[in-house]
Amino acid sequence: MSSIIKGVDCPDEKHEAGEVIFKEGTLSNCFYIIKSGSIDVYKNHGKADQFKLATIPAGRVLGEISCLDDGPRSATAVAQTDVHLVRVPAETLKWQLKHCPRWFSAVVLDLVERLRSTDDLLSSTKSSPHLNGMTSMKDTHSE
Repeated sequence: MSSIIKGVDCPDEKHEAGEVIFKEGTLSNCFYIIKSGSIDVYKNHGKADQFKLATIPAGRVLGEISCLDDGPRSATAVAQTDVHLVRVPAETLKWQLKHCPRWFSAVVLDLVERLRSTDDLLSSTKSSPHLNGMTSMKDTHSE
């Protein structure tokens, strides 16, 4: 995916396994494309009620929701392995959204709103026994 972003300054970043990439609740000015490695995403990272939402593999994006709705990061991202990322400025994503058909941007923003609502629901029911072992996306990626 990083090869499709042309004409935009998108620096590479490298993070070692175990390193926090961003924290839940912080403001965002970028999203990431994972070139190699994988990243674990947690709610309540470092707290007694911490739980893993997902493991995101290479080839996927991370942190895009905050870029689209200007809300805080909804979770903490921790490098599961050493990772190589492409850092894409939020303005790049917003520019693309502004220049696509209005109906499409409405669909994207509706999806973001639904994801935020689901995140709020997860946060409010985090101690429920039905959440044990839950992930929001597959922990493995097959192509």
